[in-house]
Amino acid sequence: MAGLEKLSCIIKAVDLKRTLLLQLITNLQREDMTPLEESAGIRSLIERFDYSQADVGRVLNKSPSYISQILGLERLSQPAREILQTSEVAKEVQIQASKERDPEKQSEILLKACGEGKTVRQIRIDTKGSKGGKKPHPDTSTEERPDEIEGKSFRKWTWSPEDGNFLITIQFSKVQREGGKTQVIKGALEETLRSLGDTMF
Repeated sequence: MAGLEKLSCIIKAVDLKRTLLLQLITNLQREDMTPLEESAGIRSLIERFDYSQADVGRVLNKSPSYISQILGLERLSQPAREILQTSEVAKEVQIQASKERDPEKQSEILLKACGEGKTVRQIRIDTKGSKGGKKPHPDTSTEERPDEIEGKSFRKWTWSPEDGNFLITIQFSKVQREGGKTQVIKGALEETLRSLGDTMF
């Protein structure tokens, strides 16, 4: 297959348990492995070989948060899994769907991705809007970030972590200079924290 007459190999003498472990680890690094298959493989490492999530992360060179998110796919309902069997949905969208407890909501998120072509960010915005009973104001949308800066000034700054657990938006009453953006935002955040006071925590 490699087009070579000779191929250097390393032969190891290992017991059955070690052989199964190496096979499983190798399979988990396949490029064509689906997220659900990856989740099942990681679960096998944990249950069959008494690995912790941290152990799996070290073996696969993945962060603890990544391992936790992939294992979270086990929460997907059967209807959601059936959607994934017939449609290609990005891993990030599958993770977003698995965070929902309602099976119908899981399916809705997956269908938005494969049917409407929505991105994870758009789905997060939709999800936050539906939980609050109304769509978020356009000013709070992370999609607006590329348009916030006009020339060398801005009036709004928005940020959200990769897991989408929260959204921070600061809208200024006056136009701010882009050149001092970091200090302006830092000052606004510090002032907000001071106003909350220690009794809030």
